[in-house]
Amino acid sequence: MPCAPKIGGVYRLWVNDEFEEILFEDYRQPPTTRQSFKMPSHKSFRTKVKLAKAQKSNRPIPQWIRLRTGNTIRYNAKRRHWRKTRIGI
Repeated sequence: MPCAPKIGGVYRLWVNDEFEEILFEDYRQPPTTRQSFKMPSHKSFRTKVKLAKAQKSNRPIPQWIRLRTGNTIRYNAKRRHWRKTRIGI
């Protein structure tokens, strides 16, 4: 079954000597429609505490922990990149 080009959220397939339209949903959103949250410049104390805790916990594990555990714990599994993963405030 050859597939015709995508037309506005619909695939047009050639089936039994006629076109058949099949709807599809694309769960990926383009970057322009992604939800973005702008942080206000005047933050509440509770927001500042949450941001400070997230900043302090986002670090590699100390080397002495690698020595103590016999190198079974090698990295911080909860490490977060500022642009890839959001905190969720």
